[in-house]
Amino acid sequence: ALTIVLTADLGDADIVGSSPTTGDMWSESVSGVGATTLLLSGDEGYYEILIYTDCGDYSGEFVL
Repeated sequence: ALTIVLTADLGDADIVGSSPTTGDMWSESVSGVGATTLLLSGDEGYYEILIYTDCGDYSGEFVL
């Protein structure tokens, strides 16, 4: 599982996670300050996270 915590009010946030390695994709939305958890497959590989907000876009990556 991957938990995303927004500690600043960025407005509406759409969070998209994907694994090009496995082809899996997840999405969630958060409004204002809050948190959400994306349930990952747990498979080893490369993962990307994209966060689209009213205040800008953010991205990150990690490897399991």
